[in-house]
Amino acid sequence: MEYLTLNRGLEIDLDEGWRKIISRQFGGSPGRGMKELIQNLIDSYPADTPWEKRKGEILTGSDWIRIVDHGSGLDRNKLRLLVTLGGTDKDSDPDKIGTFGMGFFSIFNPRLKTRSVKVTTKCEDRIVELGFDVREPEKIPHLTCTVKQGEIPFSTRIEVHFGSPVSVMRCLEAAEEALKYYPCNISINGTPFQSIWVKAGKSGAFEFSSDVVRGFVEKAGLWSGVNLLCKYEHLMMLSVNEFLTGGRGMSRDLDDHVTDRMPFLPGVRIYVNCNSLNVTISRDSFYLDHRWRSMKTEVSRLLMDYLEKFLAWNRDPSYVLANQYIFRNEIGDFLKGKGKQHPAVAALARAQIYSLAGKRGKVSLEDIRKSLSPETPLFFSTTRVNIRWVGGN
Repeated sequence: MEYLTLNRGLEIDLDEGWRKIISRQFGGSPGRGMKELIQNLIDSYPADTPWEKRKGEILTGSDWIRIVDHGSGLDRNKLRLLVTLGGTDKDSDPDKIGTFGMGFFSIFNPRLKTRSVKVTTKCEDRIVELGFDVREPEKIPHLTCTVKQGEIPFSTRIEVHFGSPVSVMRCLEAAEEALKYYPCNISINGTPFQSIWVKAGKSGAFEFSSDVVRGFVEKAGLWSGVNLLCKYEHLMMLSVNEFLTGGRGMSRDLDDHVTDRMPFLPGVRIYVNCNSLNVTISRDSFYLDHRWRSMKTEVSRLLMDYLEKFLAWNRDPSYVLANQYIFRNEIGDFLKGKGKQHPAVAALARAQIYSLAGKRGKVSLEDIRKSLSPETPLFFSTTRVNIRWVGGN
């Protein structure tokens, strides 16, 4: 057992610390290590590199897996941080996915039966190879470093050898789950992986974007709601009401929509990515701060364009009524000619879903507004009873 003794007498068991880091972080998921390597691949590019321009390859064999990027490589400081538990230069960089400097070590999870890891990278004007040889399970691996001259056709390559073919399958499953949400150009064994963003473009889904968020809307099957992402890493699935309220003070009805003017869109699934969202350490939740408020306000604004399309092909009066309730103030201003309103508001005001006693056909709120006068008051009956109590007028 190896101990580190500090000047004041505090002892740290390095082996036990290593065991906890590789076994317990991220809930001990053996597939998490592969997801962390994919994050490192994406983070290897400068922040101003478009996501679609970030490329890489994943290759597998019977007992090994290799991940390659074409980013900036690892300079000497990055290499030093790589072999330091908790060492990172990403903690103050909001454009990077990783933060804490320990994700790389999750590939040594004992359940993966990792035997060795080799990191080959461009380091300034040289090629550096770091070797991590696992000689005893759950013990700190033996580290070697080799400096070479020459050229390599990539920036960084990480090759992991396992003691079981099952580990390769686990890592591939984790890679496909993670890559599903990244709009990057990454191939698996030579086949380009198609993310949800590529599939959305091909299927004609409604896409929206701004400086704050990016997302799309698709028709849903069994589950409708919001899939929330941060820097294209999937955080969680939420109902629309949970998305708008953060689960606090939720009324679970249309009143949750009113504050942010979020359209009522049943039967759809919404994907939202916000790069500035402030997430928790475990990445399974988010803070209810100004970034979250800005995100949901922006999503609500952008989805007004989809509401206009939704109303054009869906004539269900209950959906129109629901959105009329949410946007009642905007509809009132539209009918009074106050300010410029979104075309979706005009569509709600002009939707002919109401019946007038003693008259045939349907009328809209705009029709009713035009027919109002001091001599012809309007009364509303949800149950259509006692509608002639004012003498049929």
